[in-house]
Amino acid sequence: NKMASEGSSKKITHVIFDVDGLLIETEIMYTKVTQGILDRYGKKFEWSLKSQLMGRPPIEGARILVDTLQIPVEPQAFLDELHGETEKLFPDAQLMPGAERLVRHLHKNGVPMAMATGSARRQYTKKVEKKQELFSCFSHVVCSDDDGIEKGKPHPDMYLVAAGKFDPPPKSMENVLVFEDAPNGVQSAKAAGMVCIMVPDERIDKEKTKMADQVLKSLFDVDLAKFGLPSL
Repeated sequence: NKMASEGSSKKITHVIFDVDGLLIETEIMYTKVTQGILDRYGKKFEWSLKSQLMGRPPIEGARILVDTLQIPVEPQAFLDELHGETEKLFPDAQLMPGAERLVRHLHKNGVPMAMATGSARRQYTKKVEKKQELFSCFSHVVCSDDDGIEKGKPHPDMYLVAAGKFDPPPKSMENVLVFEDAPNGVQSAKAAGMVCIMVPDERIDKEKTKMADQVLKSLFDVDLAKFGLPSL
């Protein structure tokens, strides 16, 4: 494990989490609704395409999807329908395994935490609607439609802006640990100069997990002591 030697030397002081597919199981909802729309055009929402979209800003994802599948619909119209349908489902989305335990543990130990999500603020709000108490453990969330976000993941903006909003901010980006599930997100965190733990969907191509400093099966498996954080 390449983290063993490296991880101990970099003391982590701040933690940033991705949201979809990492803290909350919303990816399944996006997939279901997207396939429902595509059924009208006789198209399949294959995993190879889905994995390219994960973590990207919504409109960018819609453009890639419409282009790739050559469906006769404007990306914005596709997105409006997707959001209209998924927003009804979001409040009942389940937490990912180990998410609550990890968040509460870090919070109890006074570790500053934030979130950086590829989704727009309106959708984010729906996702946490029934989970307010747990999500109050985070100092802030950065959404892809916030001011100051020029480019979404895989660019570093989201994570750099999220780090900059901590008070006080981290001394160096090397002191920030990011939890991600998607290759675009890992790329974003690494481009920002941060340490990144990936908890990928098992269908993700192993090649696409290599950029992460560590790859885990679930959030239950994280070894915090390796990063200078209080053990679970």
